[in-house]
Amino acid sequence: MSENQDNKDIEEKKAESTPVDAGKKEQDDLVVTIPLKRHLWPDEAALKKEKKKTKKLKKLCIILSVVFLAGGWLGGSLLPLPKTVSLRYMIQSAFHLSSKNKVDEVRDIMENSWYFGKDISDLDDRLTDQAIKGMTDNDEDTHTEYMSKEEEADFVQSINRNYVGIGAQFIMYSSQAMVTKVFNGSPAEQAGLQAGDIIVSVDGKSMTGSDSSTIKEAIQGEEGSQVVLGIVRDGQSQDITITRGAVSATAYAKMLDDSTLYLQLYQFGDSTAQDVKSDLDALIGDKDNVSMILDLRGNGGGYLNSVQALASFFLDEGDVIMQQEFTDGSSTSITADKGKYGQIHNIVILVDSGTASAAEVCTLALKQNRDDVTIIGKTTYGKGTVQTTTEFSDGSALKYTNSRWLSPNGTWINGVGITPDQDVDLDEALTMTYPSMNDGDSYGVDSVSDVVKAVQKVLVYFGYDPGRTDGYFSADTLTAWHAFEKDHNMAQSDVIDYTGYMNTLSEVTYDWATSTAHDTQLAAAKEALHG
Repeated sequence: MSENQDNKDIEEKKAESTPVDAGKKEQDDLVVTIPLKRHLWPDEAALKKEKKKTKKLKKLCIILSVVFLAGGWLGGSLLPLPKTVSLRYMIQSAFHLSSKNKVDEVRDIMENSWYFGKDISDLDDRLTDQAIKGMTDNDEDTHTEYMSKEEEADFVQSINRNYVGIGAQFIMYSSQAMVTKVFNGSPAEQAGLQAGDIIVSVDGKSMTGSDSSTIKEAIQGEEGSQVVLGIVRDGQSQDITITRGAVSATAYAKMLDDSTLYLQLYQFGDSTAQDVKSDLDALIGDKDNVSMILDLRGNGGGYLNSVQALASFFLDEGDVIMQQEFTDGSSTSITADKGKYGQIHNIVILVDSGTASAAEVCTLALKQNRDDVTIIGKTTYGKGTVQTTTEFSDGSALKYTNSRWLSPNGTWINGVGITPDQDVDLDEALTMTYPSMNDGDSYGVDSVSDVVKAVQKVLVYFGYDPGRTDGYFSADTLTAWHAFEKDHNMAQSDVIDYTGYMNTLSEVTYDWATSTAHDTQLAAAKEALHG
């Protein structure tokens, strides 16, 4: 077919498809074209249908938004709030919460829909504290925690052991407060209070029958104020006036003999190093050769700068105290400063399961840098991580683990602890967990009880022979019990009642606080130093 024929056919088709209304002259020149219907493939048809559906949904969303806004305005203006709460529940139940903002979603529910929230005045602060505590609570690290303002203050006080008072410790014995320690340089020492004194009154008020908390509260007060203690010493009564002051009770030192220093550290607080320095200067002065027993039993640790300053008293300048390794793999070494007491030549360190953290740092720093250090006691706690504390403006704080520490030779004791050179146990009466006993209960011959077992352990501790220690109240146990009662001025009885049991525990406490006769670990330390 030629090109001219094609043009002719096209023209004929145009003529056939072009109707003309002959009755209207003005439309003679109007040409109306009827478009051909385009064929749609299946995928194109589906896409077109989806677009129509999306357009309808958009319109619906706009309409619903307007309705909800209007409804919310009307509900808030015309209806009481409780009337709208149930509607809120229905809406929340109908839609899934966003997984991307779980914290915000939960907080919104707890603040607006939680039933008990209406009774909590500080709900917002409470929820914030609980949320942070939840984030910091984990199985991997029990030492990371969020602390409220009050908890942070208690934490700092527990490390520094600082308070306003007189600087003395006492125990309750036979319903009386007996002074067991007077800290060096304390207001109590300056006023002449001594270990063994019995406190019978405070500012003229009798303390007879008072518990330890009541006596403690009566003695403490504002710094610079005075308190008058009525005491009994060697059977003689007298009054001692003490001016209260700031007290730091993290260290206690005394000379056991002319050449043996005993230094006990309860914590590594802010003032520990300075307190120890004062003790060392006063006690050893210019002595040429001094041995030292460093008692770190029960010392749970403290501040890194404190252990660095204290360890420096016994190490050469530049000796590595510990290595600190951070999250990114970087590390640094903490080294000893100047100030070594060169006259201290032999050291025994006493440790137990309560020796942890900074106390373990100190133990290994001395052990691995010196060749005259012996560790005696029980395996330590095993805390090989370092925490730092960041405070918020409201007084709360986040204490979190930021690194781990290794000993001078690279040992990590986390979860393992330090094994002593000499494993020495204390008597079981000093380490056991005593069972509780109800007032009104009593145990006699042929009875079996954990209370009887505990008393039998105490009888052995004091040198009596109860015949057995399995909790069965035998005739031998009764004989030993009668001897114990007589020697400790207790009323004679054929049974162990509540009063007798409490007096028994009091005797153990008194003996440990006032005597070293049963301190087998201290005895081993003396033996190691002097043979």
